[in-house]
Amino acid sequence: MGAGESDLDLTGKHAHDFDASIKGGVGDATVLLPGGVGVKARAEGGIGKIDVQGLTKEGYSYVKDAYGTSDVTIDLNVQGGSATSTWRWFEVDGTAQSS
Repeated sequence: MGAGESDLDLTGKHAHDFDASIKGGVGDATVLLPGGVGVKARAEGGIGKIDVQGLTKEGYSYVKDAYGTSDVTIDLNVQGGSATSTWRWFEVDGTAQSS
């Protein structure tokens, strides 16, 4: 992700677990997460502000309650860019919704 505003939509039906890495730049990023799957997102680097809905902070990670018990899990590794970056993670059931 570069400068400005970026959206990453991970919603939808997933049949398998997967890992994803996100390297941030400068600006705002919104990550939409699917409902009904386990998610663990690790935040590293110069990330500034993180707004999280539907995940609980555990150390340097944000974890969704279904992590470890759902049929599908997503492991995110987020490496921040500028200290002014803002990340927003939303759990969305069904299709992506704008915030």
